[in-house]
Amino acid sequence: MIDNMNKDELEMAILENDIVDVMDLPDDISTEELRSIVREWILNGDETHESCK
Repeated sequence: MIDNMNKDELEMAILENDIVDVMDLPDDISTEELRSIVREWILNGDETHESCK
């Protein structure tokens, strides 16, 4: 699913799920780098993420 998401959709997923502090992301981050961040978060299991506690 995330392989088909565009940069805006990936950024929204990051914002909605509090995956990382979006303020810390560089402005020129690539779509593939955003996919990597989301993919890592999913693989780690969102139930372990701080926002899910």
